[in-house]
Amino acid sequence: MTDFRIVFSKKGSLAFISHLDLTHTFIRAMKRAGIPLKYSEGYNPRPKMAFGLPLSVGMEGENEILDVSLTEDFDCGEFKEKLQSSLSSDIQIKSVSEPGKKIKNIKYAVYRVEFEDYTGDENAVNAALQNPAPVMKHSKSGDKLTDIKPMIVCSKAENNGSSFIIDLTLTAYDCMNLNPEYVIKSLNSSGIGLPEDYKTTRTNIIFEE
Repeated sequence: MTDFRIVFSKKGSLAFISHLDLTHTFIRAMKRAGIPLKYSEGYNPRPKMAFGLPLSVGMEGENEILDVSLTEDFDCGEFKEKLQSSLSSDIQIKSVSEPGKKIKNIKYAVYRVEFEDYTGDENAVNAALQNPAPVMKHSKSGDKLTDIKPMIVCSKAENNGSSFIIDLTLTAYDCMNLNPEYVIKSLNSSGIGLPEDYKTTRTNIIFEE
């Protein structure tokens, strides 16, 4: 097999590297491991790699997706072992398999937003999540006041004793791609008053059925 889907986690200090740096990290790791990446043809050859969804700087990911093509056949187990041995412990390879559904068919992303040492009013937050205020959303065409309600598929806020957690399932395709940062901005514009310091983790990526 020469086409693979890698599912990996990215945590710790590597949460603060850019998407471009993460790409270079994987390319260098594969070179160190002797894994022969396939390159595109033409004047500017590029490795045949595709990430499921780029992670924002500072955001951790538990089940990130990377599709790669190689020039030689590899066993999934051998590929996983070789690649992991060349990566930092902040990146853990969880599985290597055939690609399956195409990345263009990703539809939702699941996030956990955590406010440490904070006790919020979960009833007020849950009520605001049901009818979120519009926010200025950045796009290639510029900033635009956007109704994010259709992009919030599922949401739940709760205190867990030591922190305040907001779980979100958001649309993640084309112009319906919503960063959880906009949800927090919407809540605060409604007068919720959440702290500025919080941790966001993408826990899952969901494909269209």
